Amino acid sequence: MLRRLGKEEVRLGMYIHSLEGPWFDHPFWRSRFLLTDPADLQAIRDSGIAGVVVDESKSAGSAAASVQAARSEFLRQEVQREAAMAEEPRLVERPRPKPPRRVAVSVKPAPAPPSEPCSVAEEIDRAAETIERSKRTVAHLLSEVRLGRAADVATALPVVEDITASVDRNPHALVSISRMRSKDEYTYYHSISVCALMVNLARQLDHDEAAVREAGLAGLLHDFGKVVVPDNVLKKAAALTDFEVAMIREHPERGHKAIRASGYSDVVADVCLHHHERMDGGGYPHGLKGDEISLQARMAAVCDVYDAVTSRRPYKAAVGPAQSLAAMFQSEGHFDGTVLAAFIRSVGIYPVGSLVRLKSNRLALVIEQAEGDTMRPLVRIFYCIKARARIPAFDLDLQRDNEDSIASREEPVKWGFAAWDSHWAALIRATPRAAVS
Repeated sequence: MLRRLGKEEVRLGMYIHSLEGPWFDHPFWRSRFLLTDPADLQAIRDSGIAGVVVDESKSAGSAAASVQAARSEFLRQEVQREAAMAEEPRLVERPRPKPPRRVAVSVKPAPAPPSEPCSVAEEIDRAAETIERSKRTVAHLLSEVRLGRAADVATALPVVEDITASVDRNPHALVSISRMRSKDEYTYYHSISVCALMVNLARQLDHDEAAVREAGLAGLLHDFGKVVVPDNVLKKAAALTDFEVAMIREHPERGHKAIRASGYSDVVADVCLHHHERMDGGGYPHGLKGDEISLQARMAAVCDVYDAVTSRRPYKAAVGPAQSLAAMFQSEGHFDGTVLAAFIRSVGIYPVGSLVRLKSNRLALVIEQAEGDTMRPLVRIFYCIKARARIPAFDLDLQRDNEDSIASREEPVKWGFAAWDSHWAALIRATPRAAVS
């Protein structure tokens, strides 16, 4: 039974079914959970939320309460794991090099050596070059598959190495800049982006070096079966016919056959075949469920959907990264909860390139993720809402600033930023004025 309460009426043990207002306008990264933490209760009371809807059948004392509590607490701990690890001494360092401590500066720093972690601003041009080189190779590989020839493994591996190097220097630059793709080049860029997302996610899941590169290769080749689907079907703006839907649903098996013929690994072939399976068994081509789906295919399902939803397509506009994550989290039965939580940590609640509104009534661009705190990234403030005017850009580290925080995500078009992808890329390359901390 659902019941609406004012925020002052909420008590520990209640199952929150929904919070009034947009997903990113309230202080939680999920909207349905069992309220067990006093800090969460206080956050509700301190927020601007007018009320909540409580599901009494799932509240403490009901038959489902213990299951919901366990799931809620597990996902909460997964998202906050990085913060907990940061507060404890580590006996063994993770294989991935830690990014340098973020320091906002008034002049643009010299480019870091190719193997060194660096900022998005330092990596963005290098990432763009990597994308262009990779696009040419992917186009060649797709052409070979389209002609019925084996796709040379040796050709694909350098692409994965280049993309992995870019992700290791900065895990957000390449994926962010790839969203500036033309809608007609979706197939090439999608392969490159999913490769980068898979590498970043594999790092987040602490995979070893060989597994990281295999995940990247699987991401690069996961959609190769689509080369046999005519462009007029892939780019069709109108509703697809039953025949066209069936044709598209054949692409995992066709891609799997091509990957097998080319001599790629079992993992790469499995990802190509099963990246459209769902945890509840509602996917295709085999209707696999839960643990029947390999970990790598579950990873690819998350990365594939995220990039597809955030991309411009011939038949649809792109959805903002933050809004996409919200929708994915609320998609019951589609994704593995552990993998999705790790993915959210890897890209951040507010991914690089997001437009956000601060409590101080200023607009800012997210330019770096905070290590261990996805809610308080480094932002570049550039617009005063009260004056409705641009201001000289400067950086603010929300991890260090206790006076300001993100109030909401914003749609760029609402503020007149129609070509947002180009706008934020120029803004991130610009030299901010003296830092504010």
